[in-house]
Amino acid sequence: MIILVILCALTLHQYREEIKGIDYYSFFIQKPNITYEFINEKDGGNLKFEPQISSFSGLAVGTEHLDITLAFKQQEEHEVKESQALDLQFSGLWKSYYWDLYYQNYQGLYLKDEESELILQERRSNAYSYGLGFKYFFNENYNPKKSLASHKKFNERKTAWSWLAGAFYNKNQLISHNQSFIPRSAQDDFSRINGLKSFTSDNYGIEYGIAGMYLWGNFHFSGLLSASNMLQYHEYSGIDEHRETRSSTGNYGFIDFGYSTQNKTFGINGLTQNISSEITSTQLNQSRTIGQFYYKYFF
Repeated sequence: MIILVILCALTLHQYREEIKGIDYYSFFIQKPNITYEFINEKDGGNLKFEPQISSFSGLAVGTEHLDITLAFKQQEEHEVKESQALDLQFSGLWKSYYWDLYYQNYQGLYLKDEESELILQERRSNAYSYGLGFKYFFNENYNPKKSLASHKKFNERKTAWSWLAGAFYNKNQLISHNQSFIPRSAQDDFSRINGLKSFTSDNYGIEYGIAGMYLWGNFHFSGLLSASNMLQYHEYSGIDEHRETRSSTGNYGFIDFGYSTQNKTFGINGLTQNISSEITSTQLNQSRTIGQFYYKYFF
């Protein structure tokens, strides 16, 4: 599949002079992930569910307001049966606004024993999540298209920073393949949620933070960091509590580092979003991450 992606990139490069309306194309290798971690600080319990997935190679094409990505999964060996994943990410920039939309469907999240580092194959779960959000940058001199995402030629970028504010909605669902998420060996640490079979959370939030880019010679470093407050509506099955509404917090981070020439950029970036929830006396941390190596050519 990686050969097919390279051939597509070479075809775009060959006909770059005839192509209109495209700002850049990018070849990349990335690794998405999603994790759910139960933490009982009172009793010291810790259970983490995460998938076993391969990396992806792909081709992205950027226009003025929209980025379109085509990615293929690599063939890699895993300790257990590989999880099935559908991970769709969409984002765009318009003036001082950034928006993103995502959908994730992971079939087969495994529980990992923290002491032995062994993956417990019999403890599996499925996770579904989707969300949308937008961010507004207050500094008129800060252009997120040029700075945050490095979607413009190097000579069009400049060192700048801005405060930001935004809003988002996302929905997360975790479903156990077993009678409960909690294995027998951990039932003493998680006595309040021993029978928990599924968890669904609707999150409505606002966020605030800072973003910026720094240029040094042909190198660039850009990033975004924000905190959020949200209202959560929870639904459970398998325990006495079935529904509840809570307030909670989260955070979002993005970093990008690279080297550029006039029409080319080589770099690495990463994104993380974390949401904290509480089920009776137990904390549940949900996170999604993406790491990426990339090459961009600008028209």
